[in-house]
Amino acid sequence: MSSRKYLPIAAGALALVALLLLFLTRGLDFSWNAGQLLKHEEPVVPASGQRYPVRDVELNVNVSLPKEAYIQLLEYNEGFMAKYPYITVHIHNEGEAEGLYGKWLEQSRSGLASDVMLMDNGWVLPFAVKGYLKPAESLMSVDALSDQLAGLTEPLRWNGYLWGVPKEANPDLLLWNKRLLAKSGLKDPPRDEASLQEAASALTSPDGSYLSLAEANRGELRQLLLWCMAFYGKGEALLNLEGMTERQRQGLEWLDASRLTLAEAGKGSQEMLQELIEKDLVLAFMMTWEQYAKLPESSREKLLPDKRVLPYAWLGGSSFTVSSRSKAAVEAMLWIEEVTGTDAGRLAYEYSAKLPVRASLYAEIGGVLPRTLSPPVWWYEAASAKLPEQSMPRTDADWPLRWQRWQEELEMLPGGDWSRFPERLAAADSTEITSGE
Repeated sequence: MSSRKYLPIAAGALALVALLLLFLTRGLDFSWNAGQLLKHEEPVVPASGQRYPVRDVELNVNVSLPKEAYIQLLEYNEGFMAKYPYITVHIHNEGEAEGLYGKWLEQSRSGLASDVMLMDNGWVLPFAVKGYLKPAESLMSVDALSDQLAGLTEPLRWNGYLWGVPKEANPDLLLWNKRLLAKSGLKDPPRDEASLQEAASALTSPDGSYLSLAEANRGELRQLLLWCMAFYGKGEALLNLEGMTERQRQGLEWLDASRLTLAEAGKGSQEMLQELIEKDLVLAFMMTWEQYAKLPESSREKLLPDKRVLPYAWLGGSSFTVSSRSKAAVEAMLWIEEVTGTDAGRLAYEYSAKLPVRASLYAEIGGVLPRTLSPPVWWYEAASAKLPEQSMPRTDADWPLRWQRWQEELEMLPGGDWSRFPERLAAADSTEITSGE
């Protein structure tokens, strides 16, 4: 038989083999790379058993943490590098160094910023506006993004993007002594200045002397602002640090005349704080969540939270950000998600009393811990809610500088006299603030 007769048969056989190969290999991805490993995809393993090589990555992370929190972060980091051996992470702790905002700003401007920075929530948008950060949202996994709390992430959004990933929450709280409220004829916290003054006038101790109206840390700007926002109006202007109104000035003068307590309890003495609560010596308390969580159940049961200040819970918190100059942004976000994930959040809550920032943790913690140790429902509801516009500052590149100026002026007041703050502030604000750009 002529060989030409076999050509159609051979061609058909080759075509059939080609079709079979296409069918058998259609599920294989020969373009696999390290980026797919970050999405937890397995690489194709050739017949030799050798995987495609993964590029080595080095990350630099800048934080400003107390010693215990820094050690805990180092432990998380060791676990991360064991899980992802091709990523080496160097963490640099600045402690509580002054001038950190300006230092990191200069590093970002000169292209020397670390891949990841843990910064105060109030710094995030100013850094983003200046072009020094990458949008976090585009780098995050779907699961991590959907597990965030709106009340903590809304203040980190600008121009349609999320620019930071919250690490933990330790909000300032305004709490009222239930028994003294009832003695003042109130079931709920005073809603305005008039009802506050009525409540204060009813507070007399058995020997006829006045009880204290409020307990606060006078040297803490957040607590002063939150008190003014609750009772003296113009909260949005105050949050934007535009100055203080005459009504706010008069309110602070009345407050000082009403014996605003300045005890060390406002600065962390749990024993004194507990005594003031148990003996019904103070009507209102301003304290951090961490202070509140460390109180015994008997003390916490005597206090009623004022929900008006909860939308400002993002103040004083911190978030991880990715530098716009980072060449390993995907790996940087992988690290951030690991150290802010559910495992890290669970440990942080159990050992440091800092509130979780992942929504899924609240149901989990509530199911495994006693009721007295679980985050309260009122906090979770506030943290999950979309914030009103007035509870977030306008996007302003110089907001951190003004905040620093206000805090410094408050700390220089003799005896922490809140009534003198508006006058001193007016003089300070006459000095021009420059961003250094």
